[in-house]
Amino acid sequence: KRAPRPEVRANFNGEWVLAETIGMEELLVALDFGWAMRKIATTAAGAMIGTAKQRFELVGDDLTITNSGPKNPEGTTRSLVVGRTDNAFEDPLLGKAQADVQFVERGTGVLFTITGGVIEKGDEATILRTLMEPVNGGPLRMSQKLSAKGASMVQMFEAVDSTLTLEDRLSLPEPEPEPEEAEAEPPLRQ
Repeated sequence: KRAPRPEVRANFNGEWVLAETIGMEELLVALDFGWAMRKIATTAAGAMIGTAKQRFELVGDDLTITNSGPKNPEGTTRSLVVGRTDNAFEDPLLGKAQADVQFVERGTGVLFTITGGVIEKGDEATILRTLMEPVNGGPLRMSQKLSAKGASMVQMFEAVDSTLTLEDRLSLPEPEPEPEEAEAEPPLRQ
């Protein structure tokens, strides 16, 4: 029998650079950040366009994400396990929390469902990363949407290494060929 085809898992591996941030002010208001903190955060986010980076490495179910920027070139690394519901998670906006990490949308996205931190009991925040088509022949893009308390912020990242196309990053691994049955040897003549 042929083994079932493996689930699709979008290939986010590699380095991505921040290209755009949309809706940050609204999200910060929903998270009860004061005016001064919102001003500092939105100014810093604008300055990070083109310099803030995320590096993804997924090996099996082990996902490593490193965030780096001009003030932290070595980056901060977060290790998570896909399929695990209690990953320790720390985010500058959400605080220390737990994350359930799953591939979603038929494998084209990866969803982090976050509980704890600044998220009130019984509520949750989500971070959905999806791969997107290039615009006007530009690099492959990744959307990162953080949603919490009825508001969302979207950050668009561009692939630093553009050698893989969207189709390459979403393709299913080739199924293993079925083993051919060995031909029965003819009986020995006596």
